Amino acid sequence: MKFYNYKKLYRNKFSKNILENLKTGEFILGKEVFKLENNLKKYLNVKDVITCGSATSALEIGILNLNLPPNSEIIVPSHTFIATINGIVSAGHSPIIADIDETGLIDVKKVKNYINKKTKAIICVNLNGMMCEMNKLKDICKKKNLYLIEESAQGFGAEYNNKKSGSFGIFSVFSFYPTKILGSFGDGGCIATNNNTLGKKIRTYANHGRFKGSVISDGTNSRLDNFQAMILNSNLKLINISIKKRIKLAKEYYLNFKENKNISFPFKNRKKINKYKDVFQNFEILVKKRNALKRFLNKRKIETLIQWKGVPVNKIKLKKIKLKNKYDGTNKYFKECLCLPIGDHVNKQQVKKISQAINDFYKKN
Repeated sequence: MKFYNYKKLYRNKFSKNILENLKTGEFILGKEVFKLENNLKKYLNVKDVITCGSATSALEIGILNLNLPPNSEIIVPSHTFIATINGIVSAGHSPIIADIDETGLIDVKKVKNYINKKTKAIICVNLNGMMCEMNKLKDICKKKNLYLIEESAQGFGAEYNNKKSGSFGIFSVFSFYPTKILGSFGDGGCIATNNNTLGKKIRTYANHGRFKGSVISDGTNSRLDNFQAMILNSNLKLINISIKKRIKLAKEYYLNFKENKNISFPFKNRKKINKYKDVFQNFEILVKKRNALKRFLNKRKIETLIQWKGVPVNKIKLKKIKLKNKYDGTNKYFKECLCLPIGDHVNKQQVKKISQAINDFYKKN
């Protein structure tokens, strides 16, 4: 059982659509790109969406266009991909690493401990298809005059109080990497914002600083190509079906493990709270004897994943990364976190087989 199965992402009609796209001669900033941006605006219920070459470049471009003082501090949780850190550093600022709670998301109770005069923004990482406690983060940002930025590379389709991920911050970024709920066949990303002025600046910056063909600002090259946009438009039509399947598979896993005291669920307490709609980009659980379990499953040809190879960003040795206070929540979480296969390539019978293997392991160990 593969953790990812890239071959199953392909559908026959893609070949026909790609050939049709080739005949149009539209490869960069073509109709499919603008169609995708409009479709995403409607889906996310935001004022503007700007597609980019990747979520990493989207984050960098978004931060650059906030015009923060040089070397500002930006708070970011420990459980995130290094790309989030790179986006901050490339924009000329310092990432301040915050601890996480039992959900694997930023611990809102500790956030104030990281704020000082140099702090200008908080990045909430909507990880594993789960949204952060947005109201509390918005309140903190309002009181401290900080920007709230959503890093939703793993959060597409998730909701908080019936609002989509990506519609809360000054801007948000999404990844279209092939493994994502809304994935392309290569790199890609976008920025979503409800600030029209910021949206225009970002759109201009991402296209070499050009607006209607004239250079009006600094810029870079971060554009999504037409082929990826075509695939994304097609996949977006099926997004609700895909999300429903993930939720159903996650429920199946949960029911299979509910009585197993060696397993706990980061999302368990959220199930009782109506304001969250978790979409399970990953099915990450906390397990005892994690490494032994992973080896056991590997022998049975069941692939699992420990995100970031088990190294949270507070453990990465880079000069720009700043640490403050203890990381008790992070340390505990990363001793036990393990992702199980989930997605369009997984079915109920496979979930049953994986669950049985894990329960068998704990009966013997």
